[in-house]
Amino acid sequence: MAFPALLFAGVPAIVANATTSLGLWPSAATSGWVYRKEITTPRRTVLLLVVMSLAGGFAGAAHAGEDLRTVAQVVAAAASGVALMWR
Repeated sequence: MAFPALLFAGVPAIVANATTSLGLWPSAATSGWVYRKEITTPRRTVLLLVVMSLAGGFAGAAHAGEDLRTVAQVVAAAASGVALMWR
């Protein structure tokens, strides 16, 4: 619902997509934290998937023409939010 509303408000598509993704990410992280004992995937596999996801995100941003410094700032802001959440 937020993505079309942002597009209708005149926000560029890439910014609207990133805003919506960052807005939904905390609920996904919280769900993962709540169900962590029921996840039977080995920790090494999870870490590998996290690294691959971050690498794919940076590669996609580079391919879309976004400045990697801007992408790194968004990732750093998200990481600081996670650190505060697990404090």
